[in-house]
Amino acid sequence: MDITLTWKTIGNLTDGQAGHAIDAAIARAVADLDDRGDDGKPRVVTVNLILQKQRGIPSAEVTAKASLPTYRTERTACRVMQRQSRRGPEAVLNFQDLAPDNAEQDTIDKHIQDD
Repeated sequence: MDITLTWKTIGNLTDGQAGHAIDAAIARAVADLDDRGDDGKPRVVTVNLILQKQRGIPSAEVTAKASLPTYRTERTACRVMQRQSRRGPEAVLNFQDLAPDNAEQDTIDKHIQDD
């Protein structure tokens, strides 16, 4: 069947793969909106229609992308420590997993002995 390329037929390109790609990007954005949408940040779905000639033959290609806000955690306090490696001393960051607000905090796990 001969189909004219319009906004209504973009999803039919590559035997429907273009439509599936667009739907997947929309689904990803909607799922993230449902999961963390109270942050007030937009989810953006971008669909690109790329038209070009390859070896003299016109072609159409579709890309679809969901742009989501960055996942961000609370900050964890760390301290710089020196440790010895094969290459010599190197700086590393240490943190207390049981006290994320204070890297110097003494935690109970240091006082529990495995028997």
